[in-house]
Amino acid sequence: MHLTVSSPYPILWRTNIPHIVRSKNSHYTQRLVISSRGCTIDYSSLGDILGVFGFSTVEWLRLEKICFIEDPQAAKQDSDTEPPITDDIRERPLQPSQYFVTHIPHGKHLCRSVSMYPVKNPPVFPLGYMLNFYLPRLQTRIESNFILSELDSTCFSSYIARLVLHINSKSAEGFPKIFAPSLEILALFYSDIAHSWHIFRGSLPGSVIFENLTELAIYHYPKIIGSSEESRTYFSPILFPKLKENVPVLAVVILGRKDNAHSEAAGSIAKDLFSKPFSTFTAELHIQKSLPVALPDTILWTKLEKLYPRFPVYFSDLIHILPQLPRLRWLIVGAIYYTGHCIENTESVQIWNSILTQLILFSSTGVIPTIPSLDAMCNLVSGLPSLLKLAVPEDMLTSAIDALSTHAISRESNEGVLQVVGYRQKRGMILS
Repeated sequence: MHLTVSSPYPILWRTNIPHIVRSKNSHYTQRLVISSRGCTIDYSSLGDILGVFGFSTVEWLRLEKICFIEDPQAAKQDSDTEPPITDDIRERPLQPSQYFVTHIPHGKHLCRSVSMYPVKNPPVFPLGYMLNFYLPRLQTRIESNFILSELDSTCFSSYIARLVLHINSKSAEGFPKIFAPSLEILALFYSDIAHSWHIFRGSLPGSVIFENLTELAIYHYPKIIGSSEESRTYFSPILFPKLKENVPVLAVVILGRKDNAHSEAAGSIAKDLFSKPFSTFTAELHIQKSLPVALPDTILWTKLEKLYPRFPVYFSDLIHILPQLPRLRWLIVGAIYYTGHCIENTESVQIWNSILTQLILFSSTGVIPTIPSLDAMCNLVSGLPSLLKLAVPEDMLTSAIDALSTHAISRESNEGVLQVVGYRQKRGMILS
């Protein structure tokens, strides 16, 4: 079932609701999609609009999913101003929310799509009373461009399977606990605070086990000061038993400007993640920085088989954590630089990792201009005896081969001949 509003003026609504009502098919309808073209959705008038088309004349016994699809350009223009400070659901007109609650009493899935990155100053979700009513049974909540209004519930539904949320310092106060075991897909967007794992709860006290999670993404805007306080408090192990080798197990994206203004905050997030006892096979971290981000001294992800730090790192940091990853076979690094917080003396260590077979370097140079060190690349390769393939950007392929030849690293690995290849870049991603 669809309800679409379009502009420029005059506003025009189109819908198939009257047809469904006349054909007596309301008891088969499972989804309501409300979309806009060239304008934003006027949430305050939705109850009246639905009523005009006869929505309230029949029962919708199987209607469980409500979807809002906004025009991305209109939504972006609408978000340029600061959101109004009226986030208490008890201070809002209840008519549109009450209309949804009355006529769609079995709602379990609530989503809103605008096909764009979340805005930096998101408004409060305009149908707070409706969300408050659905929250105890909600299975899907996808909303990255609104922050949550004040809610009565202290916890999300224990049936919640998909959750996409925008969180800022204001909405984080009294934020409902998220039930970890039921989650399958989770994406969190933070505008002015760092991520905290304390927003989750498990089946038993003292444990947080994501029993069914297969996709996890954490996005940060650069307005983060300092690091999370939770790193100095008791922390329970975080486990992801269903995250598989070929799934993006952990994806962390820190959006920022192309300078080093927020490198310290970005590094603290990376360090905080690495220091937790995750049970994962693959990890991908994007940090938009031109200067290297310091890696922690210790990484507890001992089951890691694929590591993708898509940002510049120090050579000394990298060779320090590689021996701590006994199962690592794939490594993608944004860029490598000499001069970290350790002394660059590699003569005493010859092997950084004995099973790594695939190495892809300089993946961040397509997004942020950098001048990585080919000498560091050569020293890294020299300590990887099982390396089978080294991939670099196409425009660096000749220079990389010459550098390896100069360092006399045209050797055979334990399992075969080292192959050096080039790859095409697009916005920092590797294309096949």
